[in-house]
Amino acid sequence: MSNIKEDRWYCTECGINQGRNDIWFECDVCGDCHVHKTNTKKKDLIEEKLIDMFDRIGIEMPTNLEDITQYCFEYLIIDENYNVLSDLDNQVAFAFKLWVQQQK
Repeated sequence: MSNIKEDRWYCTECGINQGRNDIWFECDVCGDCHVHKTNTKKKDLIEEKLIDMFDRIGIEMPTNLEDITQYCFEYLIIDENYNVLSDLDNQVAFAFKLWVQQQK
């Protein structure tokens, strides 16, 4: 008779008990935590690109930077408009342009 506890593991990020067949990544991280961590990194990168863009065109940092970042993240990543073969700076600039047009 097999021991059920041997078929279980805990995610090191969220601590949720996982089944043996659940997907895990390095350091015993469950799929949900892996996606969240990856998306956080992508969102931070988009925010960096926006800040660089604002510096290049010489405008002050907007007070609603988080809203702009969230819009660009959702447009590029969530809605899957991101093209890995294209320049990320241009993609973020295009997403920002769409955000500005939507504010009218």
